[in-house]
Amino acid sequence: MKRIYRISFVFALLLGISGFATAQYLVNFEGETEVKTSYASGTVNLSGLDWDMTDALIGNSDSDWKNGLKSARLRGYGTSVMTMLADKADGLGTLTFSYRRYGTDAQVEWVVEYSTNAGANWTQLGAAFTAPASNDVTQFSETVNVTGNVRIRIKATTAGTVNRRLNVDDIELTNYTGGGNIPPVISNIVRTPAGEINSSATVHVSANVTDGDGTVSLVQLKWGTATGVYPNTITMNAAGGNNYSTASPIPAQTDGTTVYFVVFAQDNAGGTKTSAQQSYIVRDPQTTTLPYTEVFDTDFGKVYAYSKNGNDKFWAYSTGGYVYMNGFNTGVLEDDWLILPAFNKDIYDDVQLSFESWKRYGSEDDNNYFKLLYSTNYAGMGDPSSATWTELPFTQPTEEQVWTSSGMVDLNAISGTSVYIAIQYHYNVDFYRLWQVDNIQITGTQAGIITQWAFTNAGDLNPTTGSGTATLIGGVTQVAQADALRITTFPAQSTASGSAGLQLMLSTIGYQNIQLTFKHRSSGTMSRWAEVQYTTNGGASWQSAGNNAGGLSPHDTYYDFSFDLSTITAASNNAQFGLRIVSVFSPLAFDDGLGNSFLANTAYHRARVSGGEVYSGDGNWRFQDVTISGDVISGNVPVKLSFLNINNGTSPNVNTPFSASVQSVDANNQAANVIGNTTVTLSKSVGTGQLTGTLTGIIPAGSNTVVFNNLVYNTAETGVKLAATATAGMALEPAVSAAFDVMAVATNLAIVSFPGYGQVALPLQAFTIEARRPDQTVDQNYTGMITISKLTGSGTISGTVTKQAIAGVATFDDIAFSATGSYTIQATAAGLSSATSTAVLIINQPVLTSTILPKYVVGNNPTNHRVPYAYRATISNLIPNATYKFINQVVTYADAANVSGAGNIVFIDASGNFYRSSGPSFTTPENHGEFTTDANGSYTGWFITEPTSNARFTPGNYVYMRIRINNGQGGTTAVNYLTTADSTLAIGMGVNPDALSGSGVYGKLFSQAKNFAVLYDNVAGTGRPLACTFIEDDGTSGTTAYPAFYQNLVDGQASSWGSIIPNTLPTGLRRVEVRQLSNAEIIPSETVTSSNGSWPYGINTVNPIVGVEALLITKSPDFSANATNVSPGTQVQFTDLTPGNPSAWSWSFQGGTPATSTAQNPTVTYNNTGEFDVTLIVTTSFGTHTVTKTEYITVTSLPTANFTADDTTPAVGTSVTFTNTSTGQINSWAWTFQGGTPASYNGQTPPPVFYNTAGSFNVSLTVTNANGSNTKNMPNYITAGFPPVANFVANGSTTIQVGSTLAFTDQSTGNIDSWAWTFEGGFPGSSNVQNPTNIFYNNAGLFDVSLTVANAFGSNTKLTADMVNAGNAPVADFSSTHQAFVDRVDYQFTDISSNSPTSWIWSLPGGNPSTSTAQNPMVSYTVDGTYNVSLTATNQYGSGNVIKTGYVVINLTDIGENQFISGFTARPNPTKGFIELRDLKPGNTLRIYSANGQLLREIQTENSLIELNISNLPKGLILIQAIDPTTNRSFIARILHQ
Repeated sequence: MKRIYRISFVFALLLGISGFATAQYLVNFEGETEVKTSYASGTVNLSGLDWDMTDALIGNSDSDWKNGLKSARLRGYGTSVMTMLADKADGLGTLTFSYRRYGTDAQVEWVVEYSTNAGANWTQLGAAFTAPASNDVTQFSETVNVTGNVRIRIKATTAGTVNRRLNVDDIELTNYTGGGNIPPVISNIVRTPAGEINSSATVHVSANVTDGDGTVSLVQLKWGTATGVYPNTITMNAAGGNNYSTASPIPAQTDGTTVYFVVFAQDNAGGTKTSAQQSYIVRDPQTTTLPYTEVFDTDFGKVYAYSKNGNDKFWAYSTGGYVYMNGFNTGVLEDDWLILPAFNKDIYDDVQLSFESWKRYGSEDDNNYFKLLYSTNYAGMGDPSSATWTELPFTQPTEEQVWTSSGMVDLNAISGTSVYIAIQYHYNVDFYRLWQVDNIQITGTQAGIITQWAFTNAGDLNPTTGSGTATLIGGVTQVAQADALRITTFPAQSTASGSAGLQLMLSTIGYQNIQLTFKHRSSGTMSRWAEVQYTTNGGASWQSAGNNAGGLSPHDTYYDFSFDLSTITAASNNAQFGLRIVSVFSPLAFDDGLGNSFLANTAYHRARVSGGEVYSGDGNWRFQDVTISGDVISGNVPVKLSFLNINNGTSPNVNTPFSASVQSVDANNQAANVIGNTTVTLSKSVGTGQLTGTLTGIIPAGSNTVVFNNLVYNTAETGVKLAATATAGMALEPAVSAAFDVMAVATNLAIVSFPGYGQVALPLQAFTIEARRPDQTVDQNYTGMITISKLTGSGTISGTVTKQAIAGVATFDDIAFSATGSYTIQATAAGLSSATSTAVLIINQPVLTSTILPKYVVGNNPTNHRVPYAYRATISNLIPNATYKFINQVVTYADAANVSGAGNIVFIDASGNFYRSSGPSFTTPENHGEFTTDANGSYTGWFITEPTSNARFTPGNYVYMRIRINNGQGGTTAVNYLTTADSTLAIGMGVNPDALSGSGVYGKLFSQAKNFAVLYDNVAGTGRPLACTFIEDDGTSGTTAYPAFYQNLVDGQASSWGSIIPNTLPTGLRRVEVRQLSNAEIIPSETVTSSNGSWPYGINTVNPIVGVEALLITKSPDFSANATNVSPGTQVQFTDLTPGNPSAWSWSFQGGTPATSTAQNPTVTYNNTGEFDVTLIVTTSFGTHTVTKTEYITVTSLPTANFTADDTTPAVGTSVTFTNTSTGQINSWAWTFQGGTPASYNGQTPPPVFYNTAGSFNVSLTVTNANGSNTKNMPNYITAGFPPVANFVANGSTTIQVGSTLAFTDQSTGNIDSWAWTFEGGFPGSSNVQNPTNIFYNNAGLFDVSLTVANAFGSNTKLTADMVNAGNAPVADFSSTHQAFVDRVDYQFTDISSNSPTSWIWSLPGGNPSTSTAQNPMVSYTVDGTYNVSLTATNQYGSGNVIKTGYVVINLTDIGENQFISGFTARPNPTKGFIELRDLKPGNTLRIYSANGQLLREIQTENSLIELNISNLPKGLILIQAIDPTTNRSFIARILHQ
């Protein structure tokens, strides 16, 4: 009240001055009579002068601002005015007063005017003003300096009848002191940008400045962040006319800061003018975490009120603890929004909104409403109509003036990271309603919470959800607080920024898109700035995740903060993740509201806005609900790295680029995609060499693999391991690869899979030649040219003889030889030792010879009348004992030699099983056949084809059998197409009597399944058969493709067959011959004939003409008797032999008793001598047939002599056994054996009879009974002789090189009918010629040879064990060491040939000696140059040769006494650009020479190990010389630079 007392004293002083001629006039509204309680227009005396107050009163409520007990309250209507009704004498010098908004009312523009003629005319004084939308008090001050009587008024300039109230106090008018200067006038102050200001915006200010009695000399903007305090000055420059603009902007300020500013002007006479204070609030879009509550206990909190239309009215705050909006009396559309702070819906589940509302007056329709809305794309500030809003249903009050809950509004269908909820007030004239809103709540359960510290239990540092540790850092200590973590003792001012606060450590394994949310409060003296730091390596290092934008001011208020860490890939799925919330210096320049200014990044900015104490580390922070959350990673969660492979599983070469693949995997080693780009760095883990190349790669987000393609390792060694480390992105456990070998480069060639056999003029089976390292592994990085040539053999080689190696291997697939015989080849390549093949035997191409080939096959007309046919053939000139794949079909004369043909096939496997194919192929086992050749390279077998609708089977076409075979060595393509010399005619099934038509025939009751039926037109079975087929059931079926008779009567029915015969067949079918499946031997008991083409049951096959009706061919009914030569009174047993199932029998027995019978197997007695017929009439399912056997039974009284011998051509000295076969009643037997011992014998069974002399001898037998005797005499029945004696020799030495051939000569004695040779290990393995040649031996070993010779008297065998000694000739190779002297270089050559050579021939051009037969010669070279070395190594089997081109390089020029000894080591050798030298002496001089002695480089060594890059030096041989300066001796290494 001090100021009130001063004003009262002055007022009393004024009363003592006559006529009120006072030095100043002061109105403070404190007088007891200064009362006006209504807005109605009225007069009130203020400090002795009357004033008119229209729409104005004198207020004293809590909402009135006053500097004492009372102040003027102007209503803010368009008619609001406060006018002096009396003049103040003595002129007007300066007018000042203070003003502030009433409560939280919106404001209008006001002007101050003065009059010097009793109110007849008014002049505006200074610029119009508007009270700031805050509780800041502003001063109006203008200097006028006018004389005489003056009065003033304060009036609103904005129309309307809305309460926009203004408090005014302490109006002071000073007297005009006379003369002097009139200060400048400041008007039209404009702030840019004019709208809302966020924390990133800078602000310019412009104003119009004029001076009525002089010129303007200085204009400045003065500003600060506390009302009335302006520590900062910005020059304002003339911008044109009377306008001045700031030279630089007011810097960006933190969210929540109020900036106050005035414009200061000075004229040329020193007069100054300061504008009324203006201000703006810095505001950023507000965010919150859930749960969120706003009860409006002090102000709007984080709720943002925006008036889109009808600026006369706004959402207002009521001291009753709610907000309200009423558009009454504005006369325009009121579109006003209440917008809640944004929240991240995506991290919450079960999100619900509720609030309370209250209404009065007005009403609603489609254009007048109160809505609840949400948006996911609102910017957070400014006009909401720029965003998309969606209405939400809620419960509105049904009664006026009743607080009503909205009910729980479900927000779970909304998604978005920045969701705004708004309440829209949209009312026009006649509909205005008063709405009140309170108790807003948004609840939700945070999704994906990893760890949460609520700190509501007296600041307990243990997490309330999840696991982790919370610690205080930087000297901070905890203060007791029941509902929060409260910490203090922060660093002193301007020290230790970013070091003190709260630290949290936790694991985010299984989570991504990490989020941090927390509630944070600061005391007034603590820092308003906080920074969030993070670690991904357990705290080893920390990085900034951003700051809170100074958001802890004003103090003593909890603020919600949210930090999106989703862009920090390494934060996800990390077991070593951590966060810090620490105090930091303000990043902006600031004054602390106490008159202290600080530069950016130099000091802590306290949270209190103004007043109070300066910053102190003894202030405190409080935390609640610190939450780390994230999205659960779907699928596998990567936790570590793993090597997929090194160089795709191939050992890399030294100094050669190779690859490595690294994968992110889960705990179970399953591939798992990273959630952000993850950098992987490779390094060497184990090994002595150096890893270079591209060692860093990235696993892209959403994938799991990175491939390094340009790695180089410079040392050939085993057990190398690489390490992979995640150096950026996700934190993954490092990986170490499996050990792998880094290989040396190729040194020699090797021939692989070289075939043992081939055919003349046809390509050999493909083989390969490999470039191998010293350990004989393939150098997969070798890509040189490899050439082959014929080494031995009589013919010429053809094909592509030079191929480029791919991955160290060259494949040769078109090599052929022009003549038969044994061949070897040699493979050569530059810089590599050559290779020699094993021998390949080139044989003639196979020959197909048919042995049983039918004349006719079924044609394709009519369709679907297919009948299988068979033929038998021999294929010769094949590889012995080899398995071939084959496919047999038919062709015509028009088909080319390599056309496959047509027809389905029935194959027979080795077990005799049949299987059918309609899609022949060499690649699928069920679609081709297989056979195995004998020791002579031949195969004979059955082949079956089923005709199809293909045009080749058109009746009248002659088709040829074609068999295509593979190479007999596992190939899957046809190598040979073999065709029969004879053709077969296709005929159709029909009833035309012409040469192109035929009739079906089918057999019944024949042999077992899978044997073959061969049909002839003659009884003897000579010439080509009419047809040939197999006997069912074979296990296959052509179903509906067969004709009806075959389907119904043959297919699948045991002992049946079906085929075709021509309709023009005058002889008819005469013979059905049954042959065995296994060897085609005729089965006599199953073979049937017809003498005239007629067959049982009335079948006539002469010119049949029945077509598809088919004729039955079956065995004839038959019978037998147990004896056909009997004596009178003998009983004879007859047996019915009719095939099938006969059902009736009628017998007639001439001379027998009984004479007839209907039994199946009757017994008949013959009492009289004579020869008698027997007749059987039998009935079967096929019909009735009569069989008569004429003179079948002979009845006689004399016996009949007969006998046999087991051997009729015995060898001399051997025995013969005779067997009596006489018939009849016999009482005695008398034998005579000419030339035999015994010479005679009486009895039924003689003993063995020996023949001891050569010759031909008679044998006789006489048998006798009571009726007489009978004699059988066999002249020259026995011929005795001598068997041959086997003997043989080989033509030449039998110690041979593998791949050679031998010939043998028979030297057996005696008469010889046959020769049977066996050649163990040879090809062919046997022979029946007398003197076999070209017996091929392709394997090493000792092999037997035997010969068996035979004649009619026996055989004899000679076997010579291990007669053939076949072995491998040496594979020549050598190595060397060398020692250099002043005048020569001595090479010590060492034979390293394989296969045990026994002699050596060296060719050493340029050396002394130039040739040698020593195994390991020493050779001197005295003349510079490059020399070849050749070695021929020989053993008992043959010779091998190797030539190493350019092997010896002599360079004695400029090299002193050198020793080519192991003074140091160099590797790898050969090299492709990098070489490592070991065991050097520091201080050595290294000189590198070309092969011709040119000095290429000179280096001084500092260490015992160095690495040289010689990639830019010439390729070829180079010499590296190390010179020891202490001894002047040198050592030289010879290096092959590839």
